[in-house]
Amino acid sequence: MCFPRSPEGALFAATHAAAESLQKQPNTDWAEEFLVNKMESRPEAIDALTKEDLLVSLGYKPEEVKRVEIVGYKYGFYDDYDAYIYIGIRVTDSKDKVTYLTSTYILEWRDKDWKLRPRNPSIPTETKRVPNLDGYISWR
Repeated sequence: MCFPRSPEGALFAATHAAAESLQKQPNTDWAEEFLVNKMESRPEAIDALTKEDLLVSLGYKPEEVKRVEIVGYKYGFYDDYDAYIYIGIRVTDSKDKVTYLTSTYILEWRDKDWKLRPRNPSIPTETKRVPNLDGYISWR
């Protein structure tokens, strides 16, 4: 998949990656293509892009999660070669309790497309709980 070399292209690349990772069965071929470098820990990194692994790493019990939605975004940085995109995620549990997450996508323009360049090869995105998504643009 090719995304344009623009702020919107970087945003859509990050959002597509977030949406793909929230699928029950992510497209691992696409995820592998999306990662910048050939890494020894590549299978580990691709597994970390899956919804269940992400939720477990943040202390959720997947069977108690009712819904996970991408609800917003913000730009941390953008130029023609690099972009930091923050994707806001809302998690609703089986008791309708809502918590918020933010995932940081560090992107690099390479081979005529946006690619994910993780700081840590075994953890492709930095995802953490946040109290709210103030400052994020709502995804409508």
